[in-house]
Amino acid sequence: MLILPPTLPAPAPQVPFNVDRKPLPKGQDWASLLPLQLGPYHRDSLKPPTPAMDGEARYSGKGQSFFILFGQAHDAKDLEAVFTTIENESRQAPGEAIEPEQVSMKAPHRFVLRVSKRGAFFAWTRGTYYFSIEAKEGKAALQAFAGTFPY
Repeated sequence: MLILPPTLPAPAPQVPFNVDRKPLPKGQDWASLLPLQLGPYHRDSLKPPTPAMDGEARYSGKGQSFFILFGQAHDAKDLEAVFTTIENESRQAPGEAIEPEQVSMKAPHRFVLRVSKRGAFFAWTRGTYYFSIEAKEGKAALQAFAGTFPY
C-alpha cells in the first residue's frame, strides 16, 4: 500500500514593507491617523473620507511626492468590495509592462503592489481600514515612504 505524505498548505505570501507587523489604526481622527510629519515627509494636504468618497492625502519630501487614498469599511464584506475595486483600478494599462506584481486578496492581509514606468502603487488593509500609496518616483521611493507609514 502506497502512503502519500499529507499535502502542506501553500505558504502565506510575504506582505510587502512589513505592514502586517505594524499596529492597527484606531478611531477616525484622520489628522492623527495620517500624521503631519512622517520622517522626512510632510503632509501637504488632507481630505478625510466621506460616506461616498475615499479620503485623500498628499505627502512630499526628499524631492518626492506621494498620493494616499484611505478609509474605513463598515465590515469585512464592505472591505472585500472596496479592496476588489482598488485591485481592479490599479491594473496596468493595455500594453504596459510591469514588474512581477504581488497581490493577495485574502484576509487578513490583503495587498496589491504594482510597479511600472508610471511609478509604484501599493494598497493594503489593516483591520477594516484600507490605504494606498502612489509614488511616481518608483519603487525605491515607495519603499522609503512606506517604511515611515505608521500602519
